[in-house]
Amino acid sequence: MNRLSIPASECQYHDYSQAAAFFKKLGCTKPPQLGLLTYYQNEDVSVSTVGWCVKEHKQNFVLPAFKAFGNTDGYPHIAFIPMDEYEIFLVDKCLYMTVLIQEKLAIRRINLLFDESIVGALNSIHNLPETEFELCRIYNADKRFLGYYWVGEWNKDRTPKQPHLAIYPVFGGDDTIFKTSHGSELEIVKINIGETFIHKAALWIVGCDEQYGISLMHFMDFPDNSGTKKHMLN
Repeated sequence: MNRLSIPASECQYHDYSQAAAFFKKLGCTKPPQLGLLTYYQNEDVSVSTVGWCVKEHKQNFVLPAFKAFGNTDGYPHIAFIPMDEYEIFLVDKCLYMTVLIQEKLAIRRINLLFDESIVGALNSIHNLPETEFELCRIYNADKRFLGYYWVGEWNKDRTPKQPHLAIYPVFGGDDTIFKTSHGSELEIVKINIGETFIHKAALWIVGCDEQYGISLMHFMDFPDNSGTKKHMLN
């Protein structure tokens, strides 16, 4: 499983070159920027998306990046805020990141939550309390392995009925975005830096980055014809 991929099916203008070609046809001469587009009907009614913008002749020329973004005919005013590299955002329950491709910004789909900073950004998107996250194995009360998750804890002075855990599945699943839990029915085991594990015929290693925190790196794949592959899957 690749950590990032090109979102070609849902994002028509995911790379700078595509946006530049579009604006060139409009007669624009300045380079496009990637950022947040907010369309205003009035001060209280607006819709936002990620897209491209060229400011030329005292006018904003804009291009939404995602195919499914709706009709904006009733929104006469547009505001644009440029993005930087490594910004995280959510569109239709899928998570995306801005990356640099040949020194130009592009959009890539996040296929797994591969570092702590991404999980922190997702936590912020869902307006949950800021907390540190640990990479963990989780088991249910019957000791059945449930999967690999990022687990953050807050509200340590909680009452028994207050949720206090944010749990995000590393590799996705039915609960791909997030859930909160009391945790009493779960056995949560921290995975330490330097540990390795096997998931879907691939070997992963847990590392740590000064800027992005705990990170998960793909180390190697096992061949499809491996006789032990089925027994190694988690």
